[in-house]
Amino acid sequence: MVGTRPNLEKLADRHGFDLTVSAVSGRQIPAALPDLEALTPGADVVVIALGTNDANVGVDDAEAAARIEAAVDAVAGDAPVLWVNVHRPAGLPGADAASAFNGVLDEVAEADPRLDVLDWDAYAAERPELMEADGIHNTVEGYVERSRWLRDALVPYLSPSTTAG
Repeated sequence: MVGTRPNLEKLADRHGFDLTVSAVSGRQIPAALPDLEALTPGADVVVIALGTNDANVGVDDAEAAARIEAAVDAVAGDAPVLWVNVHRPAGLPGADAASAFNGVLDEVAEADPRLDVLDWDAYAAERPELMEADGIHNTVEGYVERSRWLRDALVPYLSPSTTAG
């Protein structure tokens, strides 16, 4: 999300909605909980794009579920929570851990009506040119595309008063 922030801010300005981004390189879910609690009151929708760094340290399924549930619980109010899943191409280090995290995320979403998963993993898998060689970070063009993809995913969740034209 760090690399996506500037593009998302431009899109928010262009499309007339307010946007607050809290993005920190290398952050795991527990470190984001205070920001989720502080920044989400009154939000129409909350997007969480965490999990890559949790999967990287090898949290097991039970811990991943607990972290995901804690993040959703930290969101103030009744805003829907959209969680961008983790992308790691098959064959690269960490791909199995990313896949396992995504499976847990899907299971938690099935049980929590506030949580919807945005499938960046499938989208990016079909567009390998969006990713750097490490399989984690986007290319410059990839960050622009991810921003557009997120914008398009957000639009159905925004109230008419938060979008212009």
